[in-house]
Amino acid sequence: SSSRLKNDTMRRQALDCIEHIVANSINEQNNLPYTVEQDGKWSNRGWWYERQRTPGHAAYLVGQSVYLLLKAYAWEKREQNTDHEGWLAFARKVIAQTEKSRNSDGEYPYILSEKTGAGLEYDSFSGVWCMAAAAYYTCLTGDKTYLPSLLQSENYYHDTYIRHQECYACPLDIDKNIDSEGILAYIRAVRHLHEITGDASLLMHLRDALYYEYTFKFCYN
Repeated sequence: SSSRLKNDTMRRQALDCIEHIVANSINEQNNLPYTVEQDGKWSNRGWWYERQRTPGHAAYLVGQSVYLLLKAYAWEKREQNTDHEGWLAFARKVIAQTEKSRNSDGEYPYILSEKTGAGLEYDSFSGVWCMAAAAYYTCLTGDKTYLPSLLQSENYYHDTYIRHQECYACPLDIDKNIDSEGILAYIRAVRHLHEITGDASLLMHLRDALYYEYTFKFCYN
C-alpha cells in the first residue's frame, strides 16, 4: 500500500515491523518463526491457542508469514530497487525446515514441534501455505532444489483434497472443518509452479481449485 500510495511514512513503518519480525521471531531450537509477541516475549500462544489441540507452530501461520515476507521482498526489489537479503535468508531458513517436515505422501504438517520442528499432526490442508512459500521462493530465486518435492506435494493435495472438493483444517479458529480460505494458498502455489515448469496439467489443477473457491463466493457449480 505504501508504494502504491507513495507514502514514505507508511513504508518506513512497514519496514520497521518486518525487520523486527525477521530479527527476533525465530525459534532458535527449530528455525521456525514464533507467531505472537507479547510484552517482548515471543511464543505461539495467540488467540487461537486454546482451540489448538496440539501445541506447537501452526503450519498455516508459518507458511503464510513466509509467503507474505517474500511478496514484500519482491515488491521492494521491483519498485524500490532495494534487495533485502536478510528477508530472503529468513525465508530460506524457515523453508528448509518446513520442507523437512513433509511426510512420505508429500503432506506438510498441521502442527510442528516447538523443540525440533518435526511434524506432530497432519490430516490438514493448512500446510499448503508452506508449499506456496517454497514455490514462490523457487520462482524468485531460480533455486530448484525443492521442485521435485513441491510437485509431489501439489499432486497429493490435488488428489486428496481438491479433487474431492473437501479442503479442511485451514484457519485455526474452525478446527478441522471445511472452509474456502486455505484454497487461496493452493491457487498461489500452483500458479508459481506453472510459471516455473510450464506444465499444462497444473492449469487444470488450478481450474479445479478456482471451481472450489467459486462455490463459496458465487454459489457457482
